[in-house]
Amino acid sequence: MHRIPISPVAGILATFSAVLFGQANLATVTGIVADPTHGLVPDVIVTIRNVDTGKSQKELTNRQGYFTFRELQPGPYELSASSPGFATFRQNGIDLETGQTFRTDIKLQIG
Repeated sequence: MHRIPISPVAGILATFSAVLFGQANLATVTGIVADPTHGLVPDVIVTIRNVDTGKSQKELTNRQGYFTFRELQPGPYELSASSPGFATFRQNGIDLETGQTFRTDIKLQIG
């Protein structure tokens, strides 16, 4: 019986492809947070909650006002954002599908 040698690189590629294909059934939500003058707002607490399971995740916007939630199960979600000096933003009715990247930009109001 002859053995076919497998290089370490081939093994690594096989592992990564399994990981990547395993994530294809998940979804992503991304966006930016801006103020009423369209200025980007850093350090906003953005929360996404799966309506069916009640599970939630929180992220802070980066210095450019961007946020991203990765590896979300498909299903119904609601999103909220809060920062001192602004009214809390809420968005309902986000229905994520398998493999979807959903973009939503948030405009915070003074309050």
